[in-house]
Amino acid sequence: MENNHHNHRCADQPYIIQLDNDYYCLTQEVINQNAELKIIRRKDWRQIKQKFLSLENGVLKLAVTSPENKEGFELTIKIGKDKLHVSCSCGQPVEKLCSHAYAALSHVSYSHVDSGFFEKHRAGGPVELALKHRKHFRIRQTNYNTDVEQNEALGSIYKISAEDPPDSVINLLKLKGTPAPKIAVKEETALSYLLMCSSWRTLPFLIPAEAVLNKAGNAPKGFVKYIQTADDPMLNGESAICKKCFKLMELVKQLPGTIEDAAEGNVSLLEEVFQLWKEVWPLVKRQPFVLKSEHWLWRLLKQKPRKSVTYPVNISNIVPQVQFELIDKGAYYRLQLNILINNAALTNYDFCRLIIFHKDQAYLLGSLRDAAIIELWNKLGGFLTVFKEHFDDFEERALFELSDNYFVKKYSENH
Repeated sequence: MENNHHNHRCADQPYIIQLDNDYYCLTQEVINQNAELKIIRRKDWRQIKQKFLSLENGVLKLAVTSPENKEGFELTIKIGKDKLHVSCSCGQPVEKLCSHAYAALSHVSYSHVDSGFFEKHRAGGPVELALKHRKHFRIRQTNYNTDVEQNEALGSIYKISAEDPPDSVINLLKLKGTPAPKIAVKEETALSYLLMCSSWRTLPFLIPAEAVLNKAGNAPKGFVKYIQTADDPMLNGESAICKKCFKLMELVKQLPGTIEDAAEGNVSLLEEVFQLWKEVWPLVKRQPFVLKSEHWLWRLLKQKPRKSVTYPVNISNIVPQVQFELIDKGAYYRLQLNILINNAALTNYDFCRLIIFHKDQAYLLGSLRDAAIIELWNKLGGFLTVFKEHFDDFEERALFELSDNYFVKKYSENH
C-alpha cells in the first residue's frame, strides 16, 4: 500500500521508502525525501546507539537508543530490492518517518552514496546466511554495520560471492572438446624452445631461443637470444615448427590473456590458437631442450631470455582428464575440480591457460572447454561452496549440464 503523506499515521505502521534503484540502494538523499523538515532538523536523536536484534527472511530488527539511554525503541525494517517497509515501536503520529527511524537509517547509510548495508542484510544475503551457519562465518557487529568474514575453507560461495559460476559454466561448456594426439619422442636437436607463460597478460605461446649448453652438452646453462625471424641460421631444418611458433605469437598478441575473455571477444581466433598448439605439441616434443619460462612484456623479447625464471620440462603426450567431485561438508557441498593423469589426481600443479605443468612434465589440455573450466575453478579458488538450501537451484542451473559433460564423483553415479 502506498504512503499517504497528507494524513498522520502511527509510526508502528509500516512506511514504504522507494529506493534509488532495484538493488537495495539507500542514500541520505532518499532518507531526507522521506522525512519531514522538522524531523531532519531535530538534534536530540542525532548521535544514537544502535544494536542488532534479529534478521530473518529479510526482516531486520534494530534497537535504537538515545545518547543518554533515556529512551529506546525497536525498529523493524522489511528489506526489498526496490523498497523498504519501516516501522518503529514508538507509535508516534507522523506523516513520514519518525525521528528514531530517520536517525537509524541515516546512521547505517552515513553518506550520500550507498553504504551497502541493506544489500548485506537482504533475504538470503551474507548476514542472514552467516547467522544461520555461524560455525562457518565470523560475525562482527558494530554500532554502524555488521561485518561478515567467511572461513577460508569455503572459497567462493554460490549466491553470495561476486562471481556467478553457473552462468560461467554454461557459457564455457559451449566450447569444443577434442583429445590431443600422441607422438613418440624423436632424436634430439641443438635448438631450444621456450613455453612462455603469463599469469594474466597473454595466453601461452612457444618461441625458439638460442641456448648456451653446459659442458656435458645435456642442458642449457644460459641463453643468447630469442629467435623471431625465419631466416635465423639456428633454424636450419626446423622451418615447420618455427613457422607455427611465429604464427602462434602473432595470434596470441591479438587476444586477451584469459580463456574466458578471449572466448567472449573472438572464439574463432581462440580456436585457431588452440589448433596451432595441438599441431606444434608433437613437433616440440621431439626437441631435446624444451623449457618453461615467464612472459611479461612483448618488448622484453628483444633481450635475451632470463635463466633464473626458466626451467626444463618434458613434453607429455598424455591428455589430462578433468573431473569433479561433490563432497558433503554437512551444511554445504563442495564442488571440487580434479585434474587426473593416468587416473591419479594432480596436486600442486601450475595452470598456464592451455597447459598444465606438474613437476617436470608439461601437458597440453584436451580441449578449450577443459582449459576454460579449469581457469574458472582456479578463479574460484579450486572449488565452489553450495549451501544445501541452494543445492536444488544450483543443480537445475548448472550441475545437470555440467555432469553431462564431465564426470562428477559422488553425483554422476546416481544420475
